[in-house]
Amino acid sequence: MKCIFLSILFLRYVMTTSTTKFCYETDTNCKTCSSSNKTVCIACNDGYQLTYNVCTKVVCKNSGCSLCTSSILTEGVCLSCISSFHLYQSSCYQGICPDKCKECGTDSKVCLTCMDGYYKSGGLCYLGKCEVNGCVECDSDPRKCLTCDNGYSLLNTDKTCFTNLCKVTNCATCLTTNFNTCSKCDTDYILTNNQCLTTQCKVQYCFKCLDTSFNSCDYCNVNYKKVSATSCVRLGCNVSNCSICQQNSETKCSECYSGFYLVSSSCYKERCTVPNCKTCTDTSVSSKIIRYNC
Repeated sequence: MKCIFLSILFLRYVMTTSTTKFCYETDTNCKTCSSSNKTVCIACNDGYQLTYNVCTKVVCKNSGCSLCTSSILTEGVCLSCISSFHLYQSSCYQGICPDKCKECGTDSKVCLTCMDGYYKSGGLCYLGKCEVNGCVECDSDPRKCLTCDNGYSLLNTDKTCFTNLCKVTNCATCLTTNFNTCSKCDTDYILTNNQCLTTQCKVQYCFKCLDTSFNSCDYCNVNYKKVSATSCVRLGCNVSNCSICQQNSETKCSECYSGFYLVSSSCYKERCTVPNCKTCTDTSVSSKIIRYNC
């Protein structure tokens, strides 16, 4: 009798477990079920969000987006676009990228990266590989270069790149075989009259140099004064018994030495004696007896 009872219990268990389905069997958009309860969904597929244990499709707010993550509600992250749109940096833009283009930007007509086995030229992709040494972008003819890499210059006559041997100091690229003509300067330099001038002000303690010359100061840093176009010196404090002068001033004090008291940007030995007065004003500077009013 006991054996029959146990058999019945086991049969019920088998029937129950065999009829209980995993969450992704009842909800095809569910990606992960709970480990403690296989009927409960805890994560949905991309483009779906969990709502009361059911995976519902996320309504994309980004124009042209066909599939988006649940974060679309707050950030608008798109995964794929509808036809006639292309995906760029998690957003959809109208237009189809050029043929054999791996990625194009906001403008669908200009390719940024071509598929393997193709090279980019003028925003389009061509079969083969750019054959010009030192070239970053070839013409439709892979033997002719449009733009050379850093350290190379473009020879316009046959569209090849030659090692840059510019004689102009701080020049990155020369225009032609005339190595005395610069077309592009190194970083932190600007091209002016075929010279590469530094964009860094060379005058010590100068806040801003003149645009036409980085050896001439326009105005100095705080608490410095310009004594010449090439020299900035720190301001002195010419107030007697003053430890710190006011910003950009040599004649107005902001803090006196111990035992002296600040009155009208000057330091005095006598203390303000007016009851409940925080700051006194000197009303008779020329007099030997200092009087104060609040």
